[in-house]
Amino acid sequence: MDKKIVLMGIDLSKSVFQCHGVNAAGQCNYRKRLTRTKLFEFVSNIPKCTIVVEACGGAHYFARRFQAFGHEAKLIAPQYVKPFVKSNKDDAADAEAIVEAASRPNMKFVPIKQVWQQDLQSIHRVRQRLIRSKNALTNEIRGLLYEYGIVIPKGDSALMTRLSQLLTEDNETITDLFKSVIQDLFSELIEIKKKILEYESKLSDLSKKDSSFKRLDSIRGVGLISITALIIALADPRFFKNGRHFAAWLGLVPKHSGTGGKNKNMGISKRGDTYLRSMLVHGARSAIRAVNIKAAKDVNSLDSLERWIHKLYLEKGTNLAAVALANKNARIAWALMAHNTKFDVKLASKPLLKSAA
Repeated sequence: MDKKIVLMGIDLSKSVFQCHGVNAAGQCNYRKRLTRTKLFEFVSNIPKCTIVVEACGGAHYFARRFQAFGHEAKLIAPQYVKPFVKSNKDDAADAEAIVEAASRPNMKFVPIKQVWQQDLQSIHRVRQRLIRSKNALTNEIRGLLYEYGIVIPKGDSALMTRLSQLLTEDNETITDLFKSVIQDLFSELIEIKKKILEYESKLSDLSKKDSSFKRLDSIRGVGLISITALIIALADPRFFKNGRHFAAWLGLVPKHSGTGGKNKNMGISKRGDTYLRSMLVHGARSAIRAVNIKAAKDVNSLDSLERWIHKLYLEKGTNLAAVALANKNARIAWALMAHNTKFDVKLASKPLLKSAA
């Protein structure tokens, strides 16, 4: 039996790693559990081969380390590995399933992130957590005040203004003890908002150093947060065959179900990067709102893309129009990054997305 390893699957963990290697004929010629130190020692000494791991925590780091040793590293989504797990699930079965899945000729893999991409992603994740904390804190403040009969209008600005008034003026509705509690919560809210602005400033500074920022900034409904998330996802646009492939990767295309030759289209698949997809959809809602305000003043002042957006809104409503515009923006972003071109509103206004609406 040929003992040369051609393809190896590694089931990752914090300290114990299960390896499963096969030769050119697909026969298993290596199966062993290694510690972290032994793993790197082993990988650095074997001849060059393809190493595949599941896309999970730490996977991008290990992939870069394997590439540094001269191997071809690939990441595979866990949902594509699961069908190949035989009988009982354990580390050895998972490693073998990774090899089986990776050996399929039409298997799709996850792009490997570089260090700078993970830096940007880390900022996004911390900012996202701070926003969740801010929302939870504002809801808590509103709920506590409502118990004292104080109702504050929607919006952060209205909340901050009213809290400042409550803490400075005399109010018989609330006691001094409760006012001290609100003061602590108000200070905490100010600190969280300050942290969010600091992280957004970091994103702005990092993104402006990237040459693609200005190109993406010209897309309707795409701002700083969406642009930096797109830069992370499209660091290597060649990974996607075309714009529709990228939109499908984000889950912005319809899913379908069919049997007996009858296919049924349903809502969008919602696969892939949930965070980026939500940013594009929310940005599209903002763009639709701006177009509607402009159309209410003078419909003739709309350009070709704005007319497409407004017409789609009138025919399909806000939700479907937002998804369709998010789909279009994803395709435009891929085209700008892949072909290193500038945004052209005339080309962007072509009705390419009937299926998404």
